[in-house]
Amino acid sequence: MADFNSQQRQITAQVQILSQRQIHSLKILSLSNAELKNEIEKAVRENPAISYKPDKTRTSSKTSASLEEASDRNQMALENQMDERETLQHHLLDQLYSLNLTEREIEVGENLIYNLDKNGFNRQVTTTFINSNSEKPMLAKLTELIQNFEPEGCCTNNWQESLFVQAKNSETQNALALFILDGKFETFLQPPIDFKIISERIKKYYREQKNKFGAKEPLKKIPCEIENVMTAVNFIKSLNPHPGTNYSCDSTHYIEPDIYIKKIEPYEIKYDTSFEYVNDGKNFYRIELPSSFQDIEISSDYLKVKNNSSISKEKVKAMNSDIKKAAELIKMIQMRESTLLKACFFIFSRQIDFLNNGKGHLHPLRQKDVAEYLKLHETTISRMANNKYVQCSYGFFKLKYFFSNSVSKDSSKNVSKDNVFSAIKSIVENAEKNPSSQKKLSDEKIRLLLEQQGIKIARRTVAKYRSELEIASSYARK
Repeated sequence: MADFNSQQRQITAQVQILSQRQIHSLKILSLSNAELKNEIEKAVRENPAISYKPDKTRTSSKTSASLEEASDRNQMALENQMDERETLQHHLLDQLYSLNLTEREIEVGENLIYNLDKNGFNRQVTTTFINSNSEKPMLAKLTELIQNFEPEGCCTNNWQESLFVQAKNSETQNALALFILDGKFETFLQPPIDFKIISERIKKYYREQKNKFGAKEPLKKIPCEIENVMTAVNFIKSLNPHPGTNYSCDSTHYIEPDIYIKKIEPYEIKYDTSFEYVNDGKNFYRIELPSSFQDIEISSDYLKVKNNSSISKEKVKAMNSDIKKAAELIKMIQMRESTLLKACFFIFSRQIDFLNNGKGHLHPLRQKDVAEYLKLHETTISRMANNKYVQCSYGFFKLKYFFSNSVSKDSSKNVSKDNVFSAIKSIVENAEKNPSSQKKLSDEKIRLLLEQQGIKIARRTVAKYRSELEIASSYARK
């Protein structure tokens, strides 16, 4: 029988207990701009002491007070009218989650769906959602899947592309309609919309193609007489050029930049708390955040009501509590802005070569480095960088993209994964261009060439990175 002895032991341990205020502050720091807007709007509904009117359009001084008041009442009525329709994003996500996809495919699929505007069209270039060329086939697969979801034609760049996808998937597919929608909409369906004129335009196009290529008339089997054109145009009219408009618009899901970086001239520098600047002596860049969060403040009207002598002590006590909560929220948002700006200053001071030259020029940088600079915990930096996006001259990037560990076995040589990618790609491309090259470079040969550049990595790492760059093996490249 086991002998269980009850003993008392004294253990000393350091435990950090976060207050509710600290937890809320960390939550605010981790939010994206879109999520923060939603959080502020929720706080405004719950706390009358908060005033938040971002991007409010001022009416002309000639507008009468009565008209302005009537307009405000009408706008309030529209805003308070609930839209009970399912959102486009939720409708598409339900279909995405029903498929047997990998975790990475789900992540990219979600980004593609959240990137859609109210019409169902892409807001940002979709290649920003993948990490390397090797993920391009996955991106194409997911784009096609979402385009074929109900409603068909979403995840396209414009209404012409959307119509083409819908026409291609239609059970009553019309060959002439597909021909017109395949990049020739503006050519054939420009005003006046006259079936005879359209028919003549298409026949003229056939003749020009024949003269240009000196072969048989292209697409000769597609009839283009007046009655065929009439059927094709009516078929196109039956399609929906804006497939997303039948669903509710949920703007909180749109991916938008949280940080903007713009190249400027030195004379454009203005020293205030709204910006940070980085430079290498030749090139100057301004880092800024959207200004809409500066519009949150304690309501002056609420303060006037509180100071009214006719208000009871109980009511004043409740109002003081509202004002205190509003002040705390404003302070948390200001801390978020300040922390994010300081972190970006440190990150892009280290990654200014990327701002100058683009991909392939990232330096090794860890979240731990930023944490030490800001004197914060590494997990706080991780929360801050999560779901944040940077807009710069080279495109749209996750903030976490700019963190890159050193991959070289030579401790004296700081080389990031991004640098190695660029070096491997350059080595292979230069070898392909060399007419005297008899054999394609093996992974071992690439490793040796990298080592000559001071980049020491294992052969298997070369193979892994080459695969991620979508470069075939030396055997397959023969």
